[in-house]
Amino acid sequence: MISFIQEARGSGIPQGQFLDDIAAEKFIADRLGQLKNGAKTFDAPPGLGRIIHPNGTFTDAKHIRIVPSKSGVSSAFPIYQRE
Repeated sequence: MISFIQEARGSGIPQGQFLDDIAAEKFIADRLGQLKNGAKTFDAPPGLGRIIHPNGTFTDAKHIRIVPSKSGVSSAFPIYQRE
């Protein structure tokens, strides 16, 4: 977790962190069929992720951004606001 805090402070950009890897994997897998047109942002269930802000504070993640690849998922991460 220290690296997430350092990354947020050093970059000035909030960092998302999943709090339950198994639940995150299921959340992502359940939405793979909805990614045919590219990356998509979904509402996050409570407790799935959090946001570490540059000032060191934490908030619950409100959304999850999933970016597909040709063979699955390129990236998935918690975010606070929709992009």
